[in-house]
Amino acid sequence: RALAMYLGQEEELIEELERKFGPEPSPDAVHTPRAKREDPARFDRSAEPNAIPQSMVPALAQMCRSVDVSERVHATMLLRKLLMADEPPAFAIVSESLANAFADHLDSPDSDELRFEAAWALCLLAFTSAPHGDLQ
Repeated sequence: RALAMYLGQEEELIEELERKFGPEPSPDAVHTPRAKREDPARFDRSAEPNAIPQSMVPALAQMCRSVDVSERVHATMLLRKLLMADEPPAFAIVSESLANAFADHLDSPDSDELRFEAAWALCLLAFTSAPHGDLQ
């Protein structure tokens, strides 16, 4: 009888828990070690901005300053995607002095893609950092 009561209230319990604590993490997130979840190589162009952990900003900042052009492109692209998230980590990105790194990438003769990603990231950073008034 208790089991029947429990099973009948399972959906209500799940809804209440999700209201209080957010949705249940995906099975991948639960069983994947944190280090692997936060490996920048795990995320590519198709990654959703909100799926990229904001805690990766320091590691991406290091990659942004790498001598390897492909690492700089990848890090800049992921940082640009983070700036497109619902709650972009603009303060963390500014704190890591990444605006300067993005500006340096604009002058890079190494890669058109790097310059493109850096320009886009700078635009998003300026947009998310600027105070916004009411748009009427």
